[in-house]
Amino acid sequence: MTILVTGGAGFVGATLVRALLARGLDVVVLDDLSRVGSEDRLESLTALGGSLRPLIGDIADAATVDAAFADFGPFDAVYHLAAQVAVTWSMTDPRRDFEVNALGSFNVIDAVRRLSPGARCLYMSSNKVYGNLDDVAVIDDGPRLALQGLEDGIGVDRPLLPETPYGVSKACGENYFRDCALTYGLQTVVLRASCIYGPQQSQQEDQGWVAWFAKAVAEGRPLRIFGDGRTTRDMLFVDDLVDLYLRVLDGDPPPPGCVLNVGGGPESARSLLEVVAQLEALSGQAAQVEHFDERPRDQSVFVTNTDRAFEVYGWRPTTRPDVGLRRLLGLD
Repeated sequence: MTILVTGGAGFVGATLVRALLARGLDVVVLDDLSRVGSEDRLESLTALGGSLRPLIGDIADAATVDAAFADFGPFDAVYHLAAQVAVTWSMTDPRRDFEVNALGSFNVIDAVRRLSPGARCLYMSSNKVYGNLDDVAVIDDGPRLALQGLEDGIGVDRPLLPETPYGVSKACGENYFRDCALTYGLQTVVLRASCIYGPQQSQQEDQGWVAWFAKAVAEGRPLRIFGDGRTTRDMLFVDDLVDLYLRVLDGDPPPPGCVLNVGGGPESARSLLEVVAQLEALSGQAAQVEHFDERPRDQSVFVTNTDRAFEVYGWRPTTRPDVGLRRLLGLD
């Protein structure tokens, strides 16, 4: 099998590529290496040996995407993980956010339609396509917040109401993937993901907040928290996500227009301050927390209902935060 992974030098992409190479598969990585740490991750992947072919290029350029398909396809599977990933960056440069997330995603799925129509295709979307969830009451749940009446989390039946340029561009990309399944019969799976974390994640304040918190606590850096610290997310360890990726590859063809919510689920829901406290306990270092006003249009709570992913692929996340944070810190 030959697999294309766009964004394969990113944190999640590199974790997937390692798993594919371990299976002895041919892997083509298309990445523009714009993210912090991408060059180092690509170098470490190359050092693993196996059949890895890296291509340096921008998915926003249709000719670059077409060339990857023409030169190395047809592909058995396409994992489209390349993206602009930060809400804050999308607000300062919405045009670039559109070019990567919306136009780039169209370029990828349109190349599949024309040049590799038999490929199984996976698109990484985001919980931000649901918007700010203003219509759901937020209630206290001990040290964290919860959504009233949604104890099992947000399901895929929730209407899309994206806010911020990032939410809009990710929704645009996922709709092209879904429509190509319904209109052209392509095998596509859309994953709306929540709070992915794990080893080798870029440690930046605006991208991968769990890894950034770990770095700030360990190094005694100021750790900015927007709001009172009870903002709550369900944490998804990267190995659990890759397990689902492989199930998509191995399983039966997906239902037409398949969309799944993927996150840690209610059992892995934690507030920001809960994560800080656990990192302090694990590292033996005191966090230097600074509080600021809440960011506009941010979700106070997002917890994923993963029932649909279980129905289609038998998948549930298994790594709880107490274990995942230890692995993030290299303690296990």
